[in-house]
Amino acid sequence: EGIPNLQDLGKLHIGENVKEMLECDLKIEHDGRNDYIEAITYCESVKDYVTRDLLRDLLADEEGHIDHIETQLKLIEQVGIQNYLQKHMALATDEE
Repeated sequence: EGIPNLQDLGKLHIGENVKEMLECDLKIEHDGRNDYIEAITYCESVKDYVTRDLLRDLLADEEGHIDHIETQLKLIEQVGIQNYLQKHMALATDEE
């Protein structure tokens, strides 16, 4: 009675390289986007417009994240992973 099931934590999305990491992040962002849409729909059904508006703002952020990740994946496809990594290494070095 009341024993938690710690085995049911959901699937972890862990990439082994940069491209896989971005692909895993994109999957998680899409899942989050779907959750926000579902929550917004529920809030509208119960006339909770304040929470709905907050969730819409969060949804806009989520869609921005999706756009950014999709752009990064397209860059990898266009310039190749080595050039992509080299460019990002240069940016990291410049900031120090």
